[in-house]
Amino acid sequence: MRLTCVISSLEPGGSQKVMTFLAGEFVEQGAHVAVLSFEDVSTAPFFPLPRAVEHHPLGLMGESFGFVDAVTNNLRRIRSLRAAIRECQPDVVLSFGAQANILTILAAWRLGVSVVVAERCAPHLHTPALWRLLRRFTYPLAQRIVVQTAEGARAFGYHPRVEVIPNPVPVPVTGKLPLDQQLKRPCVVGLGRFTLQKRFDLLIDAFAVALKANPGWSLVLVGDGPERSNLERRIKDRGIVGNVRLLGYVKRPEDILSQADLFVLCSDYEGFPNALCEAMACGTAVISTDCPSGPDEIIRDSVDGLLVPPSNTAALSKAMARLMSHAGERARMGARAREVCVRFAPQRILSQWHNALDSNHRNH
Repeated sequence: MRLTCVISSLEPGGSQKVMTFLAGEFVEQGAHVAVLSFEDVSTAPFFPLPRAVEHHPLGLMGESFGFVDAVTNNLRRIRSLRAAIRECQPDVVLSFGAQANILTILAAWRLGVSVVVAERCAPHLHTPALWRLLRRFTYPLAQRIVVQTAEGARAFGYHPRVEVIPNPVPVPVTGKLPLDQQLKRPCVVGLGRFTLQKRFDLLIDAFAVALKANPGWSLVLVGDGPERSNLERRIKDRGIVGNVRLLGYVKRPEDILSQADLFVLCSDYEGFPNALCEAMACGTAVISTDCPSGPDEIIRDSVDGLLVPPSNTAALSKAMARLMSHAGERARMGARAREVCVRFAPQRILSQWHNALDSNHRNH
């Protein structure tokens, strides 16, 4: 099979990690794989692609100023993407992310290739209104829609072929830790891009409250993003500068998560949060907001983690204080949490992807 994957960028992120995994696995099994991304050639992928995977950076990033500018830029993206797809001569095109999916469907229209689109976040919350409208008109042209959760599938009742494929969760292999990545324990870890969606402000506030009953704990935030300066100000305002460390992005999150005594995810919405799964795979006790979508299909509440209502500082701080003060309960939940590596075993997930892409290839 000749497979072409399309994604807007290969910066740090869950979608990028999963696409890199799939590209490597399909190449290893004999497929010809090309990855098209919208960055320019000077931007190296955060997760290195296997050498056998062709990477074509198309230089299509850039802001649009106003409606006319946005239309012009997206027409240019569609033309460039169409030329790149035609050059790759794929049997199947697999696109990740709503906006890239829409552009890919339009670019591949009448090229005689099968298009599979993958939604990577809560569809009704993450996508702006105009793009939601465009999605409703373009997605019926895709051969299949892949989502990560049953909740996500409900958004696409108008399409006859919607498949739920969760993210793979490999058994972590931890390496020798450099000194700058050794954590002061006991510690709470949060991981992700510093955006409004991820609600690190909520985590900082809840930690500041839970810390009063659990002095000596520290909070480590792994990641970066546009909210960094606001988060730094909040940490200072809460008087917990000495207890919080901003670690930046790390190539191997499992090395950090395996040291965590507690992992907390505070998002307003998700797709199928890799960070949560990776923490559980490391045997770490976890708390997550019960947000759409993903956490309630990953965490078995009070068995291998705790679910709390979204945007509720009091409920989150209470759950954090409970687990911070009970090492035995953390150990019990952490031991059960490792079962995510069986529930979402990479080979099982890869088999589902094979079925989704092969059936499109054969049926097209």
